[in-house]
Amino acid sequence: MGIRAISFFTQLPTHPSLQQMRQHFAPIGQQAAQVQSLFTKAGYDIQSLRLATQPLEQLLPKGATSQQLATFAQQFEQAASEAGFKHMALGTLGASIKTPADENKNDVIQQLMCGLPAVIDATDWVFTSVQLADQMTGFKADMLPMAAQIVLENAPMKEDGFGNLRYCMVANMKAFSPFFPAALHDGSSSPAFSIAIESADKLVDLLETAGKEASRCSMSSTFTRYFNTLGAELD
Repeated sequence: MGIRAISFFTQLPTHPSLQQMRQHFAPIGQQAAQVQSLFTKAGYDIQSLRLATQPLEQLLPKGATSQQLATFAQQFEQAASEAGFKHMALGTLGASIKTPADENKNDVIQQLMCGLPAVIDATDWVFTSVQLADQMTGFKADMLPMAAQIVLENAPMKEDGFGNLRYCMVANMKAFSPFFPAALHDGSSSPAFSIAIESADKLVDLLETAGKEASRCSMSSTFTRYFNTLGAELD
């Protein structure tokens, strides 16, 4: 088993400058280095340290043109990289819409969506995402055409073809997931981190140990016990 990433989550001030981001990220980077050291000493290989913010419409509530958003993303990438993070995510766009009253943010969200391809083009390590459905408001069908258009614009953008590796459309994604691109701080909680583990080898071992005759019910309890034990170990 390995640790693919330790993802840190923070709420930036709105429309922050490069200097504000540097000041904000520096102590988080120090904490991240300490956490990485602890896990490394415990025998875990850490592939990357990552950083994610609150939803983009909360980070930039006044909106931004495509060029402004690209410039902001470059500064975000620079400040986060200086703090020791390899990958960074602008929190999932649209994730702050929880009630019909929040729909007054739609104009800002649509403007920011138009700028997401510019973010991908202007940076190498900044990830983006758009939330198209959640349990509170259902499916946001009006956002789908623009979200799909972003895929088309991203596709030829990078020579390695990985433009869309740093963009996705999500549904029912909760805050604090360690996996990118769909990672975000919820915009109100304290800073946090979560761990993305690679444990397929452990699942294979469990299945081989159980044998072909094991029932689904018995395997379910085996998995539960194993992951409870793993969680306690990581804690």
